[in-house]
Amino acid sequence: MELSNVESALRSLLRRENLPASIIEAAETLMQKPSSDVFVSMIPRFLETLDPPRWDVLAVGFLIASAHALTLDAHSDTWELVVDRCHANLEHLEPRVRRLVGKALGALSAVRGAGVYDAFREELMDIIECNITRSPEFEEVNEEEYFSYFDTSIPLASPLSTPTSPHRLDDISGFKSLETTLLTFKSLVQGLGPAFLAALEADDFAFFHSIVVRSVKHGNRHVRNVGFETLHVLHKSVLPPRYIMAHPSLGHAIADCLVRGLQDPWSEVRLTASQATRSFLLLCDVHDERPLFYAKLVPRMCLNRHYVADGVKAYSRDTWSKVMGETGRHVVAQFTAECVQCYVDATDADNPFVREAACICIGELVARVQPHVLDLLRAARICLQDDVFTVSDAACAASSQVVLAFPTECRASLPALWWTVHLSDDVWSVREDAAVALGSVLRAYPTDEALRKQIVELAATFLAKAKDQPAMSQAAYDALVKSEVAHSTKQRFSCCSFEPRQLKRATDHDLCHDHDPAAGHALWAHTDGAIYLVREMCATKEAQADAI
Repeated sequence: MELSNVESALRSLLRRENLPASIIEAAETLMQKPSSDVFVSMIPRFLETLDPPRWDVLAVGFLIASAHALTLDAHSDTWELVVDRCHANLEHLEPRVRRLVGKALGALSAVRGAGVYDAFREELMDIIECNITRSPEFEEVNEEEYFSYFDTSIPLASPLSTPTSPHRLDDISGFKSLETTLLTFKSLVQGLGPAFLAALEADDFAFFHSIVVRSVKHGNRHVRNVGFETLHVLHKSVLPPRYIMAHPSLGHAIADCLVRGLQDPWSEVRLTASQATRSFLLLCDVHDERPLFYAKLVPRMCLNRHYVADGVKAYSRDTWSKVMGETGRHVVAQFTAECVQCYVDATDADNPFVREAACICIGELVARVQPHVLDLLRAARICLQDDVFTVSDAACAASSQVVLAFPTECRASLPALWWTVHLSDDVWSVREDAAVALGSVLRAYPTDEALRKQIVELAATFLAKAKDQPAMSQAAYDALVKSEVAHSTKQRFSCCSFEPRQLKRATDHDLCHDHDPAAGHALWAHTDGAIYLVREMCATKEAQADAI
């Protein structure tokens, strides 16, 4: 059912079956777009108790109340009816009704101020307290399984209750109710705007600590997302300029929340946290307030500029431009130690795309971080052995940039780098980036004859290996592609994967030295990598003659 606006909702409602005649008449009247007073006069029809109950009719009633809240203010009886029905439906079984109750309360609070918030605050807090600590065991559930609980033929298992709703649905619906209750709080905050500041400051910012902080730390991603949406509204609509300077403890608590969101495993939450981060930094004074939080936020903002999700990546780059302007490089240089530590930690993240972004950031940072070169190179070396090819690919590029920028510091580490192994990798982009890395070595050490001869011999040896590649018929290839055995027991990866890593972080003492890691690579891949390497040699003056 379309509930984006009143007209669409009425049109959708008229297409539904078994509507009472009074509802059909009211909807058809409102489709003629009468005055706002007529809309308000029809609200009681939609909010009355029907037999059997109709969530769709109720939803349209709350939507009309939201759209015509200003006119509703002059009709005291209807206003009281709407408020009463909001109380009664805070925990309605249908989440769309709960969302529209919250939207209606936000519109009412924008008209009559903090009195609406005060009337609902205690009741909403009771609902949250009864749900926010519940087990995340049922967090992930498919739609069919969730809605099967609305079938009265299926008994409900262990229903939980709140003071206002003694007979609740199962554990699954608890998180759904929690999310929509938090959305109701967000709507109230948005409706009140600056008038909410007094409520925010009450009891030493109790609202912030009991609602926002607990939401962004919750195990359910939808709940975390609403927490960051509420933060965004606080920054945009409630907090005045230079408020953070007067309340630095609140500012640091907000920054700690944003740090969690900027590295959340779910892209949707990460994007919402990025929006809250932008609004927070734009609220802060550029000279007196922003620098207080750069150490925590800048490294994560840099990482998200290279995150795999396009929305997060694009928004983060736009935020960087809007917040930093022309000072971005200076800010990163100023907080180099914090950035390095963040990038090193990110190379050990469970999420492969975080590790990939960390490698890109390492390559981006090397020009200004000479005291930290060995730490960065060590982190990139470990990622060269990563079991996700996009990570090892990015590590090839990052480590070669480190060597090219700091050849003296990196000379002793060259034998431990896996570029020669990746030159014959199964993935073409890894082979190419390994060749580019070896070409960077030729440019970094143009006078090192022994190193140049070693690379030339490697290219010559690899070029000839394809001659020894066993033939494979088309039938044999097709059989390999279709083989279940060949594709079983493999690890899956996604941007939100928490599956165990096949290779956890190694140390300098753990790196593989007792076997040839390229032993299983195809012979033709050696030759293909060598072709890329010859191309790089042709682009390097000192090796052009050898390449020819």
